[in-house]
Amino acid sequence: ADLVSTELLDAGAAGALVEIGGDLRVAGVPPTGRAWNVGVSPTHPGERHGIVELAEGAVATSSSRRRTWCHDGRRRHHLIDPRTLDSTSSGIVSCTVIAGSGAWAEAFAKVPFGVGATAAMGVFGRHQLAASITSDDGTQQASRSWERFIR
Repeated sequence: ADLVSTELLDAGAAGALVEIGGDLRVAGVPPTGRAWNVGVSPTHPGERHGIVELAEGAVATSSSRRRTWCHDGRRRHHLIDPRTLDSTSSGIVSCTVIAGSGAWAEAFAKVPFGVGATAAMGVFGRHQLAASITSDDGTQQASRSWERFIR
């Protein structure tokens, strides 16, 4: 999405919104207003749906609720713990991250699945990233920066 949005602007587009597989990048002039408005869909019952407002940047959501299958009677998902080579079991069901690029947003959206919500919030804080995490019990946590973008 980062590469495509850059190419569109280089080809003369005033602005670009590119979404590829759930990762979204906005750049340039939005069609109306001062910012791009991007819907963030809930991935867990009771999770808050919101609109993220971006002047420039990217949004990526990772979820253990999509791309799932059963194996040996156990539900599995595509987010793999490199230590066990099995689906992560951190109790996280989704994470949305806002970053300057789609590549960074996508990479950081995976963090809580491997290290848990508390450690992930520390990582997001150190990198000054806006992020929202939803746990399997429906609990939501957001980084300090999150409220600057959510409408």
